[in-house]
Amino acid sequence: IDIEQKILIGRPDIALLPVGGGPKAYTPLEATDALKMLNPKIIIPTHYRTEAADPATCELVAVDEFLTLVDGIPVRKVAGDTIALSPTDLPNEGPIIEVLSYNFDDGVSAQQ
Repeated sequence: IDIEQKILIGRPDIALLPVGGGPKAYTPLEATDALKMLNPKIIIPTHYRTEAADPATCELVAVDEFLTLVDGIPVRKVAGDTIALSPTDLPNEGPIIEVLSYNFDDGVSAQQ
């Protein structure tokens, strides 16, 4: 994100942040830089490797690599693959990271 993009975006309340690397997402380090620039109130990591993917063939990294880099920001694990937010859910102080769990077709729910 360059300064012109930052000016156009402003400070979002919620940011869906692709954190798993690969050709269409930030690397965990790039995602951390974007997070610092945008300074959203709620961060929802997206586009990362889950337990459904084979680490040997999947080019994405797990969300934990991003979470390690943002140590100190509270993380809430959401029990499900959807989230409903309202203005009252926005934190008054500092950001919070909401990590969704993914429900797989075989009925197994996993958090990565």
